[in-house]
Amino acid sequence: NYNYVWTPGNTAGTTNTVSPTIPTTYTVTLTDGCTVTSTIALTTVTPQPSPIVDFTADILSGCEPVCVNFTDNSAIAGGSISAWRWDFGDSLSSTVQNILHCYPNAGAYTVTLTAVSSNGCSGSLTKNNYINVFPIPVAAFTSNPTVTDIYAPGINFFDNSIISSGTISNWNWNFGDTASSLLQNPYHSYGNTGSFPVMLIVKSDKGCSDTTIHAISITYGFTFYAPETFTPNYDGKNDTFLPKGTGWKPETYNLWIFDRWGNMCFHTADMNLGWDGKSNKGNTISQTDVYVWKVELTDTSEQPHYYTGIASIIN
Repeated sequence: NYNYVWTPGNTAGTTNTVSPTIPTTYTVTLTDGCTVTSTIALTTVTPQPSPIVDFTADILSGCEPVCVNFTDNSAIAGGSISAWRWDFGDSLSSTVQNILHCYPNAGAYTVTLTAVSSNGCSGSLTKNNYINVFPIPVAAFTSNPTVTDIYAPGINFFDNSIISSGTISNWNWNFGDTASSLLQNPYHSYGNTGSFPVMLIVKSDKGCSDTTIHAISITYGFTFYAPETFTPNYDGKNDTFLPKGTGWKPETYNLWIFDRWGNMCFHTADMNLGWDGKSNKGNTISQTDVYVWKVELTDTSEQPHYYTGIASIIN
């Protein structure tokens, strides 16, 4: 039966596992209790240095997407680093020493760099939640109404913006007519007709923003009036039968006049031309009577309108 003792360390056993930090010569002493003790010198074990891993990033946080330049700052004493492996925390990796990596989605990402020396020694560094990517809100809004006229120009705006995490903390409205608001759900009254591009910019508590634009239409408003009587006596007062109103499309206007027997006395497609009481462009004013009129037209919102009524000639 042999006894083995390893030095340094005075470790017994046929095998000895060591982890020297400096060059060390190991020996083993062999005894059997009978013969002279035998000491055998072994080779000197010289440990190789491992890399001291370090890295930096030029951007640590931002709104999605975020592209980051990662820079390796690792060092090793008495050797060289020959290989690198990056784990970016989003299931992607790289073996390039210095690299640009983009994070398209929001989240907190843990980054690890492993460096390997030319002698095969490795070291790693992990930075937990090192890169933080914040979500961008989605700007959206509705209005009530979307189309109105100058006689009722007030519109309520409702914010419908969303964000996947965090909160929306800022609203900036531009109503398209130089007016603005910082309220979440503002009310605005327009002073003129037209189509107005309303813009909403929303910003999250992390400073991420989004913009949306919708058009609001303020029309002239539709009105229609027709007289019941007129006096075509050329005194300059109420001489013609002429319906009037607002919000008409002139090219769609038609006016017909019929007598009590259904005969057409007058027709025009000119909204500024009234009936002077003369039947079918004759020279004589029609008799005092009740006449039937009919009007067809389309408003500025492309809605058709049809009207009929009676008008009396009073001489």
